[in-house]
Amino acid sequence: FLAAGPMLHVVGGSNEGYGRGMNTITSEVYSIYAPQQLAWPTTTLGWLNVYDWDKLHLDPAVASHATLDVQLCERMWPCHMDLNGHGGSLAIHAGSKVVCRLGSGCQKVTLSGIDVSCVEPASEPWLRTEGAVLRMASSSVSGCTSVADGGFIDARDGASVVVSRVSMQASSRGSAGAIYVSEASLLVSDSEFIDCSAAAYGGAISASGVLQVVNTTFVRCSAGAEGGSIFVAESYSDLVVSECEFVSCASVGGGGAI
Repeated sequence: FLAAGPMLHVVGGSNEGYGRGMNTITSEVYSIYAPQQLAWPTTTLGWLNVYDWDKLHLDPAVASHATLDVQLCERMWPCHMDLNGHGGSLAIHAGSKVVCRLGSGCQKVTLSGIDVSCVEPASEPWLRTEGAVLRMASSSVSGCTSVADGGFIDARDGASVVVSRVSMQASSRGSAGAIYVSEASLLVSDSEFIDCSAAAYGGAISASGVLQVVNTTFVRCSAGAEGGSIFVAESYSDLVVSECEFVSCASVGGGGAI
């Protein structure tokens, strides 16, 4: 291994014999970037320089925008995404999303210290994970609306989602105003859901799988069908709710809170 500037050079070789005392030495050199702190990429070209071991960040002094459909671990995209906002903001535009599929090789997405705001309604949630890990902490989400289930997060097929110290205000024209979980696990702690709504089930959360909600507040959440704050598909779910508060939540059908 040789380090030169931001590059790491891997040098290797082999001794290939051809008989009759004649040998040929074959050498190879591979060059890759050492782990870096990179600004949030706003173009496809910018994502070409992002590797799994890099950490992305937002500049609090500059408005950052998400405009791309990023399918992690496909084409030129990296297989992990680790974004630390450092208190910076990210404006999400329609057509932008981040998808992490374990079947494609993506293993995790981590978000922390980020203030997310959605510029306009979207056809799908911004974050989607299938079988992979999603962690979100010390962040906020506001103004996000999705036509599909899940106003901001859609987790399926054995995914594991952990949300901690997050404030969310989101809505869906389907089910799950903020977080939709299907045959996956979700742990929410020390968070709040304010003015979340869904046209169908689960004003803030709709889940089938394992759901644990701890020390979390739901304020003015509503659903057009059932579960003003939380809807659980009872045939397929394991639910634990502890030390939570529900304030002025309502549903047209059953369960103004759950």
